Amino acid sequence: MIIVRCCLEQLFTCAFEHAYFCDGVFNLEMINILFDNDKAIPIQFNFQYTTLFANNKTFENVFKFVSNHLSISESLSINLDFNIKEHQKNNLFNILINEGNKFPQIYLWSQV
Repeated sequence: MIIVRCCLEQLFTCAFEHAYFCDGVFNLEMINILFDNDKAIPIQFNFQYTTLFANNKTFENVFKFVSNHLSISESLSINLDFNIKEHQKNNLFNILINEGNKFPQIYLWSQV
């Protein structure tokens, strides 16, 4: 666990140009356990451009991850490969309204 925490700490201090998350993201519960609300280390990944591919199973976790653990300086692209349900639309709308100011540009794509 100490090795994983050390690796994540190194990643949190780096900045990356592109990130692609397909079919999954980091386990949010594991990150919280590893850092146990340690405020000395910002628990955020720093990217210029991020592309997320969300499916029906990962939808909720993807958006929790985006709103809590990503710092994006240029744009966020979200590709949805399923028919989004009404409650998911409401969640997405709330995230865009409440968290949208964290992201300079947001692109939503649907392949259905």
